[in-house]
Amino acid sequence: MHIVVLYRPDQLVSAYGRFTGEILRSEGFAGYEMREWRPGDPLSLEDAAATILTPCILQYPEVDALRDYVEQGGNLIAFQPMAHMHKAFGTNPLNKVLLDGYVKPVGTYRVGRMIGGESIQFHGSASKVVLGPDYEPVAWLHTETDEPSPHAAVATAKIGQGTFTFFAYDLPATVAAIRQGDPRLAYQSTAGFASDHLQRPNDLFSGHLDTAKGHIPQADVHCNLLTHVINKVTAEPQPRLWYFERPEMTSVVVMTSDDDWSTLEHYNALLAAVEEVGGHIHVFMVRDSRQPPERVRAWIKRGHSFSPHTNPRIQEMDPYWHMTESIRVHKAEAEANYGMPSRVYRSHCVHWQGYVESARILADAGYQMDSSIISLLDNWGLYTNGSGRPMRFVDENGDIIDLFEQSVNFYDDGSVMKVLTEEPETEIARATLAVREAASKYFVPFGFLSHPVSFFTYSSRFVKGVLKNAHEMGLPVLNMDEFLEFTLARDAARIESRSAGEDSLSFTVTLGRSGTGVTAMAPVPSGKQVSSVRLNGAPAEWTTRKVHGWDYVLVGLPAGEVGTAAEIRLRYAAAPESQ
Repeated sequence: MHIVVLYRPDQLVSAYGRFTGEILRSEGFAGYEMREWRPGDPLSLEDAAATILTPCILQYPEVDALRDYVEQGGNLIAFQPMAHMHKAFGTNPLNKVLLDGYVKPVGTYRVGRMIGGESIQFHGSASKVVLGPDYEPVAWLHTETDEPSPHAAVATAKIGQGTFTFFAYDLPATVAAIRQGDPRLAYQSTAGFASDHLQRPNDLFSGHLDTAKGHIPQADVHCNLLTHVINKVTAEPQPRLWYFERPEMTSVVVMTSDDDWSTLEHYNALLAAVEEVGGHIHVFMVRDSRQPPERVRAWIKRGHSFSPHTNPRIQEMDPYWHMTESIRVHKAEAEANYGMPSRVYRSHCVHWQGYVESARILADAGYQMDSSIISLLDNWGLYTNGSGRPMRFVDENGDIIDLFEQSVNFYDDGSVMKVLTEEPETEIARATLAVREAASKYFVPFGFLSHPVSFFTYSSRFVKGVLKNAHEMGLPVLNMDEFLEFTLARDAARIESRSAGEDSLSFTVTLGRSGTGVTAMAPVPSGKQVSSVRLNGAPAEWTTRKVHGWDYVLVGLPAGEVGTAAEIRLRYAAAPESQ
């Protein structure tokens, strides 16, 4: 049995319904099913371990059918259900909403403990309801001043043989808004950059990100909250894919650089520092770089990667009028010069058009990952877009744009030169704490950017210190092309053929991309421990890890050809009683 997502593509209220699939992929649920549920369609959910209902306008008989599904043993998770559905499931809607407030997971719950009892932002509206006596709150709504309210953000109840859980807010719309900013700020300069007629992604987050919450990857925590609910309500453990390639990996440093006309001396210093910790770096190259193609090709042989850093200021006109063509021309030239495909992108000055217009331009040009969201200015060291994880863009109509965004946590450039020069040890400690939390609390990548010229002239102490500490924690330092390759492999893998018994679980992971392995994971049922793991019939190595409060078993799967299937069989035994 697997997770089924119901959505109505023709209803505006369900616009972000399809983005639920991207959230599930990000969380490693690689066997979910998206189902269009149009008015009049029969409701057939016998194969669903849990059903997620995205915001929909339902007819009364459809609400009755969902109630019957739950009473007969189904597990229904509803995003911002409407008033008549609340009434059918035993809550009292007040027909009032809270706008752009906060969600605070209950402290005794796993996700609540993970973020230390703090709250996280939501965007849009959240319905205010009074819980019935059978409901258990999972998270509470807090007001815009972060004061507690008497209304649940997430709550669950046992109804008949099944369960009903509601999110008072539109979860996928909130995740998109946290990650992508406020669409009302598109084409506006808001973040305080020098007046240069350029817009940047950061302009979309002014007044949108509560910087007091910026140390938390808020969008990722919303996704974790959904995973928590799925684990809580499903009788069968739902296998997933781990966030990284190998079981022992708890984070990675995604290392990037911007060429910015740096000299060979600058490059040699930075590359040596990255290679000293066994790492690789991705450099975004300006079109008129000082580095000749043959030298870049030699660096590629050492494991580094390169792609365009298109300059929006190359013509005496607003970049809106030339960047689409400039991006395409520069990409073709770079691929010819360097002999490798250009798949990841960041423009010079991190220029950005519109809300997601640049994302669509890049996807149409053949790019697969962008890294334009950086913790600039007042957001220094924060999760500007509330996320450490790669995820595709989505537009306001709910159309998925086939381009991943991977943000940058810390960087060096002129805006932070003073602090990196005068207080490098303080900033090393600050960045190291972010790395440690990424690896031990959130299990997200750490985005790091160093310009060769900046490294050589003032930031080497900071960059070396952070890389050294990350290396000592066991974090690999990957170039962005390497990280993209894993992201695509994980995204393409599928989990199928689940079968669960009282003391066993089996499932198959099928690779959708060759060359990179993935790691499978499955929850360990309460009161149980893993007694054996077999991979394709043979004993396999495995490890256990507590992830966001849940015990999981992790099994690494080697790279293989497309279509390679790995059958995993787990056996559980009763865990010894704690003393």
